[in-house]
Amino acid sequence: LSGADLARMERYESDAVVTAIAAWSRDQAPGLATGRRFELRGPSIAASVLEAVDPVRIDSFVDAEGAIAEEAQELGIRSSVGCPVLVEGRLWGVIAASSKHEGAFPAETESQIGEFTQLVATAIANADSRDELIASRARIVAAADEARRRIRRDLHDGGQQRLVHALITLKLARRSLEDDDPKTEELIDEALENTEGAVE
Repeated sequence: LSGADLARMERYESDAVVTAIAAWSRDQAPGLATGRRFELRGPSIAASVLEAVDPVRIDSFVDAEGAIAEEAQELGIRSSVGCPVLVEGRLWGVIAASSKHEGAFPAETESQIGEFTQLVATAIANADSRDELIASRARIVAAADEARRRIRRDLHDGGQQRLVHALITLKLARRSLEDDDPKTEELIDEALENTEGAVE
């Protein structure tokens, strides 16, 4: 729509670095890099948008320094226009359209790119929400698994041991009863206590 030859979306990693995550080219010629991190040195749409948080233009990359400017020179880019990608009110990234032709982009280019960045921001927000939902579900499942492990451990370490102790104590009490041992009542009380603890 804007007459651009190339376009790229970049995500801000910090105040000094962006990652190129998507690119488009009008033709099949080698285009803008993706999957690459760029330091924000020298003139670039990413650096200017980070500073202004508004649409920006760069009319020339001639004699400019920095990795993005050098890439623009290698590809024959003469000018670029870009807009911020704002996701839920925070600066997430930038989309830049670039031209290899003489002359400035039309006046409405910023608004056209701005409309597109709003669609991108909505898609990113939806993806972020989906990722947060998946992570939340994973945390719930992990918490439930841990609770089941704790209950199993408590049953094994607590209830089972108390019942085994109660069983041994009752056998001792029966033997004690046969021998008319005065400790019989004490042993029965101990077995009852362990049984009640296991039930609890």
